[in-house]
Amino acid sequence: MHNSRCENSKMPPEKCRCSCKGALHGIGNHKKEEDLGILMTEDMGGEVAEFIRKYKGAEYYCFGTHKSEHDAIHVAENFYGYEHDGGLADKNGKRWWVFVRCTKPRVKGLEYETSFMHFYGAVEKAKIEREAQAYTESGQTE
Repeated sequence: MHNSRCENSKMPPEKCRCSCKGALHGIGNHKKEEDLGILMTEDMGGEVAEFIRKYKGAEYYCFGTHKSEHDAIHVAENFYGYEHDGGLADKNGKRWWVFVRCTKPRVKGLEYETSFMHFYGAVEKAKIEREAQAYTESGQTE
């Protein structure tokens, strides 16, 4: 069965063991720049600007793969987006699917993207993880 693991693989296509038989192997590593989204700014206005103002600088938990749990907490600095009917509206009514991209992936090129739809939960998860880290580092036990 073909899957995202195959699409994002760095191994040569002849090593593929899924149903695509190498035809789709590693295609996720060859995305065009426009497929990666454009930088969203407060100048765009509307819901896009409100979201950026609310969350710029916020810590969030990234569900991508990292070298350690400490690497999973990021600070939201740059927001990206692409046109999408279900996204946030800018001042002109154009809708954008807004997301942040992982800044510390285990493997470069496999940056996890957290969308605006899941961002609040990721911020809350980061708070819980920070509390757990502080508790563990304080040497306390249950």
